[in-house]
Amino acid sequence: MKNKVLLVDGLNTFFRSYATNPVTDNNGTPVGGLVGSLRSVGAVVRDLQCTQVIVIFDGKGGSSRRRKIFPNYKKDRKMTMRMNRQIDFDTWEEKEENMKAQLIAFGQYLDLLPIKVMAVDNVEADDVIAYITLNYFKDDEKIIMSSDKDFLQLVDDKTKVWAPTKKKLYGIDEVIEEYQIHPYNITINRILDGDKSDNITGVKGFGVKRLAKIFPFLKEEKRYELDEIKEYAEQNVEKFGLLQKLVDNYDVVERNNRLMNLHLCDFSMQAKMRIQSFMNEEPKKLNKMELLLKFNRDGLSHAFKNFPEWVSKTFVNVKQ
Repeated sequence: MKNKVLLVDGLNTFFRSYATNPVTDNNGTPVGGLVGSLRSVGAVVRDLQCTQVIVIFDGKGGSSRRRKIFPNYKKDRKMTMRMNRQIDFDTWEEKEENMKAQLIAFGQYLDLLPIKVMAVDNVEADDVIAYITLNYFKDDEKIIMSSDKDFLQLVDDKTKVWAPTKKKLYGIDEVIEEYQIHPYNITINRILDGDKSDNITGVKGFGVKRLAKIFPFLKEEKRYELDEIKEYAEQNVEKFGLLQKLVDNYDVVERNNRLMNLHLCDFSMQAKMRIQSFMNEEPKKLNKMELLLKFNRDGLSHAFKNFPEWVSKTFVNVKQ
């Protein structure tokens, strides 16, 4: 069986499950973030027959680099999602305490599975995933698991993105079909459009449909640079008046490139050496006995039926 590597955006996976999965443990305490995350990762491992799994989380102080570039980056960001369950919490503090407890438990379960878990101080998970994708497993198929559209810029003939909310696997053809832009140039779409969830403003009017119409060549299998986009904009202002906004706001474009272009891998050599150290570690062994003991101690039989069978069938092809 050929090597197929799954790179999981850990917090993205957890928060999505925490908000949408209504399951509780045997005592009625919400555990949807934990159980939903395990099921979600397991489903991709099993269905796509992955042979290696790495779950990556944001490191401590991970947002600091981008905040130096743009102080409003993720400013005042707080989970405001309504949880999909009948029993919710009376206060944000109670909800946050439960969320943290589930996130810690998620990490503990991952440590007992044949899964590498990685977090690098002062680096966000997006950058670590991008660095691994661009520098490791060059001859292997890689699948990035996240609902974050920024990862589409990494899609190529060896890399795909599994979008859990859409239940869709994006390769080159799927990106072009949906966006009318080659994944090589999705970065330009993200830079111009910005990202509201991270408080990153873009250049107004440059949504994906307009972008594909004004820059039809972005569909080509060629990676266009920002200076080429600027030159084209300057030469075609009379044809497309909207391009004047791009020219006038090019400082925003350059800023967003530093914030959103995952190909830059703009973080310290020390952090890159830390990633190399992680990657050189031997794959973890499945600790099935401790896993089952923890499962029973945590009272999850109500939330996760036939857990032993799930473990055996899910990780049968994962290297240990």
